[in-house]
Amino acid sequence: MTIPCYYINLDRSPERDADFRAECARVGIEPLRVPAVDGRALPEDVVAAMGPRTSGEYGVGYGEIGCFLSHVRLWEMVVAQAQDWAFVCEDDIHFSSNAPEFMGSSGWLPGDADLVKAETVFQRVLMDKRPTASVFGHGLFRLCSAHGGTAGYFISRRGAEKLLKLTSAACDPVDQLMFNPRLGIAGHLSIWQLEPAICVQDYLVTASDRHSGVESVVNAAPRLFHPEGGRSAKPKGFERRVMGPLRKLGGLAERLMTNTLTRRRFRKVPVEIDGVRFVAAGKAGTK
Repeated sequence: MTIPCYYINLDRSPERDADFRAECARVGIEPLRVPAVDGRALPEDVVAAMGPRTSGEYGVGYGEIGCFLSHVRLWEMVVAQAQDWAFVCEDDIHFSSNAPEFMGSSGWLPGDADLVKAETVFQRVLMDKRPTASVFGHGLFRLCSAHGGTAGYFISRRGAEKLLKLTSAACDPVDQLMFNPRLGIAGHLSIWQLEPAICVQDYLVTASDRHSGVESVVNAAPRLFHPEGGRSAKPKGFERRVMGPLRKLGGLAERLMTNTLTRRRFRKVPVEIDGVRFVAAGKAGTK
């Protein structure tokens, strides 16, 4: 059974819609558009009601609220249509040339999987040193740490049901809710990662002259609910000068210990677009 490809697009962004359809045509994917929830168009009482649902860890504004509700809309569709699997993406991504192979059949997906992350944001993530399986030349790994972004992921019906239940009283950046164990939801999900990834957001590869530099709609919107000393709060004074470097040193030590003494390893997930392998944001390479 083929896996449907749904993409989220704001009604007020027809140019992004056209660009994304052109990208899908380039690799041979037939996408299905789902109108995004426009956070700026929501009634103020609906927006205000989201405030108590935030964790205080991250800033949340119209963009984050609209993005979160857009993904919730898609999860509801997957459940309502009784689909075993769906591919969910946003309208600012580029695909690897073999991405359609992954949507041709669901047979490659792990039986216990709720989510398979198909994108990369080039942050260091923790995975097993060896893949559980090899799929169309890509490794399939269990994801054991946070990995931001919701621009491209496979979701099972069971995973959609879990997320609808687990996020019913939440409202934070949806990628953190789904893929960051810190917020208490990802730990209830079976999450996997494709390496290399098969898609990446445009802004991460804009150093290449072959891409247009599509701005993130979410990041462009102002914050309404600000972090209360959480991860996105700006460090000040002593914390910035002393604690910041100490945390970086501690993170480096943790990665070295994990990479050396365990069966897991922290590393960045690469992606290949138009024959160019990207190993970090805006940086092409061979490693």
